[in-house]
Parts: sequence; C-alpha cells; structure tokens
Amino acid sequence: MLTQLVIWCLVAVSLSAQPQVATSLVSDQLLNEAITAGQAGEGGAYLIDGLAEPDNLTVVKFGIVYTPYARVATASREAKKMYRPFSLDDAKKQTFSAIGTGGAMATVFEALKDRPLAEPLTYIVALPFSRVLNATTMGDAASMISVKHVVILSGGQAIQPVWIKPYQVVFQNAMGAKIEKEGLVAAFNPGDIVPGNQFVFIYVGSTAPGLDLTEQRRRILKKDGESWK
Repeated sequence: MLTQLVIWCLVAVSLSAQPQVATSLVSDQLLNEAITAGQAGEGGAYLIDGLAEPDNLTVVKFGIVYTPYARVATASREAKKMYRPFSLDDAKKQTFSAIGTGGAMATVFEALKDRPLAEPLTYIVALPFSRVLNATTMGDAASMISVKHVVILSGGQAIQPVWIKPYQVVFQNAMGAKIEKEGLVAAFNPGDIVPGNQFVFIYVGSTAPGLDLTEQRRRILKKDGESWK
C-alpha cells in the first residue's frame, strides 16, 4: 500500500548503501551489438510498469530504463534515419543528445544531453505519478504528483543513485489549464538492477494531510533481467 514516509530523511543515512561510481567500461562487443540492432531498426528503451498500490489492480507506467545498450541502439537507429553513419567510435564519443532533442521526451533529452552514450550506468527515467487510481482520473493534470527520489532496495538496504537529474513535465487538462510536475532521472550501476531487488519511487505533492511523501515499489523480475540488455 501507499506508505507514509515521515521519517525517511532521518533514517536514510543509516539505512542506505552509498553508491559506487562505475569504473568498468561497456565492452566493444556489447556496443557493436547495439549498433547492429539500431541499424536494423531494433533496440531501445524499456518500460517499467506494474500494479499500483494500494489497489493492485491498476497497471501504471513507473518509468523508462535506458541501459548503455539501449542508448547506443537508439542513437544508431536515429543516425540511420538521417542517412548518417554510426560507428563504434561514435558510440564512445557521442552524448545522449544523439538520441533526440524534441517530442514528448524533450525535457528528459535536455537534462541528459551531455551524458556519454556509453557511460557504464543504467538510467531510470522516473515519471510523475497519478495519486488517483481509476480510469476516469488517471493522467488528469490535477491528479499528478512529482517524483522526489528513486532508490533500489536490496537485502534491507537502500542503494542510492550514482547521480540524479530532475526534469519538468507539463500536464494539461480538458479546460486547457497547465500544471507543471517534476520527473527524475536516476543513474545506477547495472549490477544493482538485478532480479529480487526493488525499485522504490518516492513522490511528493499530494494535498492530502499526512501524505506529502508517498512511495510505490516495483520488484525487478527475472524477465526484466533477461530483456533489459
């Protein structure tokens, strides 16, 4: 169920495993596989969806996963669309801006534009969340709340991101009113994103008393580990 996090900040230091900056490089073999997939029109980001608490009936989109493979495959595919070559050297030298700059993900692209494509970290793009879980109000601007933080739970410890970058999302209702909410990109070492661990998405912005901070958990499944290359 939705969990109140009144003392989260007070206990975070004692319960959290501090992130370690990745020092290993992404292998040339994996990068070449990603380039080939992109040239064939394959590869790309992965969706984190699941049943939302407390009803466990509504399937929601918690976020998007960009592994190094997914980033390079996407950049390779975009290069082909423009009839540009895309080599192993490009994969190592280019930044996230090679994936795109506009569209629905424009603010995410802007936040990540200077990050290296082949950085040996996996990016979790956490999406704003609807605090009202029903078919009538899901996605309604007034129901959306911002992402405050993302961690991975492993063996009772909270693994903190290596780095985080916020981005803005503008929602508009049927009357034309616009409400700005905040999403978050959290970078983790791939070795922390393994089956059995849990993503914890922490949200802020509810107007209900005592629910200023709430969380949703999504366990990393075996099928995730098999498909999130």
